[in-house]
Amino acid sequence: DVLELPDGFGTFPFFYDRGCYHAVRAFGAKNYLRTLIRVTTPGSLGLILTGNSRDPHEPGKGPPTVSPEQFRAELTPVFQIVRLREFTFDRGDENDPPILAWSCLLRRSTK
Repeated sequence: DVLELPDGFGTFPFFYDRGCYHAVRAFGAKNYLRTLIRVTTPGSLGLILTGNSRDPHEPGKGPPTVSPEQFRAELTPVFQIVRLREFTFDRGDENDPPILAWSCLLRRSTK
């Protein structure tokens, strides 16, 4: 459970998230941010891949989505967005429609 990591989990200079952030936002982005503070140090980098709010897919037919404004509101109290770019997730089946996503590179504030 990304929101309830065990004691002694440690800290890391880099984290990679493909699916946690957009899934746990429903429970509260503040709890996710608290986890990131716990497992990173000032200057740490992170890469989050998440659903893109500009994708018109039907609910339940792709990942939960996030807007650039939501990224900023939820993560910039502690992290600086270094780069936010669009891409498409790999499709599980060639008949599946492409799913628009975000690749968000973050750096934890040194303050």
